[in-house]
Amino acid sequence: MEKLEDQTVLVFNDILELELTPEIIRSVPKNLVLTHRVVPAHIDAKSITIALSDHTNPAAIDDIRFFIDYELKLVYAKEDSIEGLI
Repeated sequence: MEKLEDQTVLVFNDILELELTPEIIRSVPKNLVLTHRVVPAHIDAKSITIALSDHTNPAAIDDIRFFIDYELKLVYAKEDSIEGLI
């Protein structure tokens, strides 16, 4: 398990303004989104950016890594903003 301190976590202030395409929405299984309260924010050929409100939760990061086949990038967003998208 990678220590979260070793990862760069950016702050995402305007998460509610994201255009979530069907591809982005389908990129993370719904059960992971609901269980860990995360939102896929961006996806490209090599990586996926996930917004989360608790970047200190290694179980969430491990679960997401297990179920997706992309390099994982993390951004921090306020919990109420994430809830607004879920």
